[in-house]
Amino acid sequence: MLLSRPIVANNQVQTLSLFLAGFITLALDSYLFAAMTGDSPAPALCVRSRSVGLIASGLLGLGGVAILAGISWLLATAVVSTGKKAKRLQNELRTLELFTQFVLYGTAFSIGAFVAITAVDFLVYGLGDRAPSGLNWYAVVYMVIFAAMLGASRYRKRRSPEPSERFLTFAIFWTVSYAVVGSVGTTAIMTPTAVQWLSAPTGLIWAIAAFTMLGALPAVLALVHAVPQLKISVGNARTGRAQLEPSRPAPPTPAGSVNAAEETT
Repeated sequence: MLLSRPIVANNQVQTLSLFLAGFITLALDSYLFAAMTGDSPAPALCVRSRSVGLIASGLLGLGGVAILAGISWLLATAVVSTGKKAKRLQNELRTLELFTQFVLYGTAFSIGAFVAITAVDFLVYGLGDRAPSGLNWYAVVYMVIFAAMLGASRYRKRRSPEPSERFLTFAIFWTVSYAVVGSVGTTAIMTPTAVQWLSAPTGLIWAIAAFTMLGALPAVLALVHAVPQLKISVGNARTGRAQLEPSRPAPPTPAGSVNAAEETT
């Protein structure tokens, strides 16, 4: 849909960049799930398998938000109408915009809550008797703070509908960086080392949980906040190109000036 039209606008390039970041994240995430599936079923390595699964869950959630943000950008670039239909389409666009915002913000919060609950479950299993009491409240506090950040983002978008491009650039960079670091970290975890996973170090367990819960948070917030407002681009609905203003005929040249020009030549 996007490549069927010539790339003539900056938002088309941004849409392609978002989809590319999402596809890279999901591709690396498939490698993590494959590594977890092929891990040894030995009970001593259950914590290692859960570590890989937790990181893979974080990448899956971030990749899903990136794809949804890319779809929202795709809708923003695809809305092209003629001037006669623009007014009638505006109300429908408002409904579509509210729906996409609801889906995007709701999905982001759901993924954040899922990752938080999964991370707490990983901490309980990985730490065992070393787990602090009231660990479940960590997930509750995380979800409350995350919901407040999403609400602040929505409030800022209502006051300033057009976000800065730096949000999108930061979101794309952080998404790809998080996916690469997660994949490299998983490779290091799967490498045979001196770590005794049956009683893994407390710091390592906390570091894996913190990376999953906090590492993707800036990228998710930036992806959600960088989605543009749906606007109507007046143009040719078949080609997707903006209509050019009709050229005005040149004013008639007085006959006297033509004769004077001929005499001069």
